[in-house]
Amino acid sequence: MLAGQERGTVGEAPYFFLSYAHTPKMPDDHGDPDKWIAKLYGDLCRNVVQFASSTSGAVGFMDREMRAGTHWPNRLAQALSYCRVFVPLYSPRYFESEDCGKEWSAFSRRVRNQAAKRDESPVDAIVPALWVPVDPDRLPPVARSIQFSHYSLGMRYSEEGFWGIMKVRRYRDDYEVAVMRLAQHIVQVAEQTMLDQESPAEYHSLLNAFEIRASPGAPRPPDTAKQGGRRINIMIAAPTTQDMPQTRQCRVYYGASEREWNPYHPQSRAPLADYAADLVSRLGYRPNVVPFGEVPGIEATGPVQAAPGLFLVDPWAAATDDRATRLRQYDEHAERWINVLIPSNRADEETMAAEPTLRSQVTGALSRMLGRTPPEYRQAANRIPTLGDFADILPPMARIADNRFLRDARAYPPSGPAMPRPMLLGPHPNDSEGTP
Repeated sequence: MLAGQERGTVGEAPYFFLSYAHTPKMPDDHGDPDKWIAKLYGDLCRNVVQFASSTSGAVGFMDREMRAGTHWPNRLAQALSYCRVFVPLYSPRYFESEDCGKEWSAFSRRVRNQAAKRDESPVDAIVPALWVPVDPDRLPPVARSIQFSHYSLGMRYSEEGFWGIMKVRRYRDDYEVAVMRLAQHIVQVAEQTMLDQESPAEYHSLLNAFEIRASPGAPRPPDTAKQGGRRINIMIAAPTTQDMPQTRQCRVYYGASEREWNPYHPQSRAPLADYAADLVSRLGYRPNVVPFGEVPGIEATGPVQAAPGLFLVDPWAAATDDRATRLRQYDEHAERWINVLIPSNRADEETMAAEPTLRSQVTGALSRMLGRTPPEYRQAANRIPTLGDFADILPPMARIADNRFLRDARAYPPSGPAMPRPMLLGPHPNDSEGTP
């Protein structure tokens, strides 16, 4: 099977996409710097064939032409839109590659979109492999969230990676066992998850999934894996089925609470709040979802703690006088680290017909907050037509909110009695000069 061969039907989709960082070519190297990765790919394909129930199409996909710095070809986007399993080949260079980060982002978006459409938990269709061992504390959050034991492929492999056991002759048996077990796992995941195909992603719309990472050398806090890292508030402002504006007739996008708002129905079956919470948790944050109706007043205390925030606003949220007034009051006092996102489903005919009026009402109520949106994201954040577009714009807006919070938020001392400042004292008067 040739690298890069691809088919378009569900039954013939490649079992796996091998994502790897290209090896720089040295001045005195006249051969293929990635020949060892190509060998691994070929051996992996031959093993996948043995375990697969059907291989009428391509077995795998590996790019053999793109070099660092070249433009992302369309065929990569196409392969990522229907391959069954994503296999990132870990190495320190892999997590420094923007192209690898975009490949990961494209595949992850498929996983998230399927979960939203079916209102279910995201499938685990990413199967990592070690090319060179990587310090776990240096993995970006998206890689830390992958539950996979490299020891299951063999102890020698888990210690040396594929590169190490391929280059040492006495490890040949370890290499063959690791390839066989990885192929078996790829087939098992591919045939159990049945990931939906979707339209290829646009290169310029994709973010580097590795951009948000831990500080180099910093140990991971013990609760990060369980709780998702720093808090981020996700506020939802939308009508409910009980208080919809009189001019809004379509009820399918709303529920009994603001949290049930689903502006991308029927493309998505999950409420937008749940989808957004899943997105930010995969970025390494700990989401806190709060309906706007439960946000306390300026002087009150309540469920919203000081933290970076994303404010998801329905275009119809300012269509009634009382809610528009409350939005204006909130806008006057909102901190700089709260970013507004306005979904505007282009398949919602009623919203599209009323869009000019709704746009004027929302921008009038949230003028200060909308004015703080960075110019390069303003249009994308204030008019989000599809679920895929929402998945693209949320990560940079979360990152901007987080950076602003870390830079501008006031630091408060811990609770409890204040500790006296330590004082540096000189020698005691009774101490004699020269006393050791």
